[in-house]
Amino acid sequence: MKPRELLEQTVLGMAMEGGFAKAKRYLSENNFSDKGQYSHRLIWQTMERLYPTSTIDPVTVAVQISQQRGQSFHYYLSSLTSSICGSHIESYSLQLLELDIRFKLVQALKLEESNALKNTDLNLASIYREMQTTVGKDDIDLFVIIGSIQKYLESYGEDVPKSIRLLINSLPQRIQELKSNTQLKNLLHYLKAFQSRFANEKTSLLIEQLSNHLEVEI
Repeated sequence: MKPRELLEQTVLGMAMEGGFAKAKRYLSENNFSDKGQYSHRLIWQTMERLYPTSTIDPVTVAVQISQQRGQSFHYYLSSLTSSICGSHIESYSLQLLELDIRFKLVQALKLEESNALKNTDLNLASIYREMQTTVGKDDIDLFVIIGSIQKYLESYGEDVPKSIRLLINSLPQRIQELKSNTQLKNLLHYLKAFQSRFANEKTSLLIEQLSNHLEVEI
């Protein structure tokens, strides 16, 4: 998975190259950072205001930011689109969404660890610390982690803390569905590249039908 800043830059660049509508299905302004000279959250907010009535490109977005904030983003936005390679904005958007959820979950676990230490419950504090490490492992599926946290605390005899429960409840199962569909879509794109090599016409037709269906559904 790409580092957070680079991932945000990639999504923003692709969004200004015609991919905003797709990225908007997954992301909101809260998934972008608001730090540094060029606020990624501000860039996304500006695109949200422009969509769908105005063109979303580096020049239009930069002009809007300049008019509203008096800041010059022209060079930075141009650099985001000039480095774009590929068109898998759904995949990158899901990666960013998952990365953001993991980050917020770690912050919630740190808070609960701190509360446990204040109550001198060293065992529970240790559990929360271990959970933070697990959440940070991006090779473990996010939904598996969430289920494990709930089961782990229940086995310990603890209720899931409100801060973590609210975060978990805010995760729509739709994320998992979108993630699965995007993976399937990428696989079909790969198969289509070799479609001419398939001897069986029914196989080629099935791939084409599935691909067309996913273009509509995703």
